[in-house]
Amino acid sequence: MRTTDTTNCDLLERAAEHCFWFGVGDFAERLARANAPYGIAKIHWAQEQLGLPPDATFVSAPDVTVTRNAARWEAGIVYGGRYQWSGDLFPLELKPNYCGATIAGLVDPPDPIALRERCAELTGSSLRIEGVALKWNFHVSNHFVNVYRVPETTSDVEFPFLAYLHGSAHELQEPTELGPGLYWDRSEVTRQMAERIETPWGPLHVLVGNGLQSYLEFCRRAEAATAEYRCRYVRELFSEAEILFNGTHQGALGTSSMLLGC
Repeated sequence: MRTTDTTNCDLLERAAEHCFWFGVGDFAERLARANAPYGIAKIHWAQEQLGLPPDATFVSAPDVTVTRNAARWEAGIVYGGRYQWSGDLFPLELKPNYCGATIAGLVDPPDPIALRERCAELTGSSLRIEGVALKWNFHVSNHFVNVYRVPETTSDVEFPFLAYLHGSAHELQEPTELGPGLYWDRSEVTRQMAERIETPWGPLHVLVGNGLQSYLEFCRRAEAATAEYRCRYVRELFSEAEILFNGTHQGALGTSSMLLGC
């Protein structure tokens, strides 16, 4: 509990004690360790403003690092781990986008040149899902299409080759027919749904009440649409592929948790 004698340094120290690290000790983790307490301190502050215990935590993954999103990093949010807190609220600075990975089994390897040409053909294409045109963007940022040979010593995979698509639908960051937009800094509608809480380390945009429920319902639709988007592009590239896995590594896990996987 914060008292009148509690300093901002005390609050940052408390926040640091709520961060748990399992990285490899590289420079990326060192940067994350320096930045994460600011984001946790902001969430603690918001929790106390809302009459909740300041118990938000960050648990890192081994590949914890700097987020590619500048606004997220400037808010004190790091990449590669799980944020968790108590209470029905959601800090929009976490910026879920439902990026994920789809893995499909292949019996035969694709011709590399033909696959590259097909990817080039699909660049600029789009798929209409739930009334929204979602463009191919597997050539953007850290999104990719890869094919891997499964080692013969691997006994639990029945396919000799695996296709791996990593990406998300950028259009859903803004308002669309599907909902108000995932990113508070790219959607005036989403920003207006939030309560702006001023903290000693900058503002935090927090969803509570009806706004929170409405946003999370949209998140579920966005996750489903993004998963379908990846699956359909798998089939555009590999007609005989069998989908083995289609999961999210960057999204809200209900009202009180957020996965920010690399």
